[in-house]
Amino acid sequence: MTDRLSTLLHDEAGGIPVPPAPGGVLAAGRREVRRRRTRTALAGAVAAALVAVAATVAVDRWTGGGDAISPADRTAYREQGAWIVDDRLHIAGHTVRIPDAVGMLYTAQGVLVGSLDGDTSQQVVTLVTPDGRTRDLGHLGGVAADPRSPEIVFARSTGDHTWQLVTWDLATDEQRPLGEPFESGRSTSVALGMSDPYVVFLRGQRMLTMDRHTGETGSLPQQDIGLTLDQSFGPAGYLTSSEASPEHVTEWLVRSLPDGRLVGSFPDDGAQAASVSPDGRYLETGSEDVVRVYDVATGARLPLELPAHPTEVGWTPDGDLVAPSADRDTVLVCSPTTGACDDTGTPVGDRVTVVRGSVNSGLNAPTGGP
Repeated sequence: MTDRLSTLLHDEAGGIPVPPAPGGVLAAGRREVRRRRTRTALAGAVAAALVAVAATVAVDRWTGGGDAISPADRTAYREQGAWIVDDRLHIAGHTVRIPDAVGMLYTAQGVLVGSLDGDTSQQVVTLVTPDGRTRDLGHLGGVAADPRSPEIVFARSTGDHTWQLVTWDLATDEQRPLGEPFESGRSTSVALGMSDPYVVFLRGQRMLTMDRHTGETGSLPQQDIGLTLDQSFGPAGYLTSSEASPEHVTEWLVRSLPDGRLVGSFPDDGAQAASVSPDGRYLETGSEDVVRVYDVATGARLPLELPAHPTEVGWTPDGDLVAPSADRDTVLVCSPTTGACDDTGTPVGDRVTVVRGSVNSGLNAPTGGP
């Protein structure tokens, strides 16, 4: 694994360092944001975290729990999501140890977690269901997911720098190839995103869309979309700035796929970062020390404000925010529409990893996107 890839993995994992005083966290957030200005190349925007050299799919092997997921666990998962404190994943009241986690993605079957294989330095993708069971999915060369669907798309290596997109229904275990194999330059992985019914992928230096149902491909309507490393594709479309390569972002735009139609524009008050909830309804951005939330469809600013930097918070599958408490003691789950927060009672610990939006890019990224 290259030093650059290692850096991307740890930068994009959505981890929150928790020093003794809040000011230290915000200072760290400011330094991180300055590294993530929108002049970052498009390829880096989509190839954020969960990537691997090959797609080695594991056998069906579950550990822990029974066969059926209870309605209570499913509801708790949708409403509270998942987060990792140090090496412990918290999901629907269950705790699962997953060492060396680098990112997460939501699916309808549970959360996908990417972690580093200590023997090979490749990433292993694990599905953790709402009842705490785990399933090793193996090394996948890029993954895209949607929290509303049990179906994921991953890239399978078919030769030197040649890839085949494959859909995998995690509920039925059915797999089928999607479109034709393609070359991706000299890349050792494929950056993927999903905005149903489209899969977005990098072929050479071009971002393309593929209809998941027909296999038909097309080009993005806006090639130079100026994404930061935190943004990707999701149910709302894609997130971009108003300038092609800005030095300082003043507003964020949400555009639909595949036509690039403007859905809404939202002010950046200095954070230089934003993300959209996995269900596509809400956008969070703000200043260096305050998170503000907006309704994507109406553009209205919502009641919730959090004393944090926007890169410090994550989302649940249902669009609530996951954030450390003001005193950095416990993890909160907060409603954008009411502004109310529920204290989960989970201690923050030394590091918290959250889902930074529908970062549907290859466990390529469970950090930020529309």
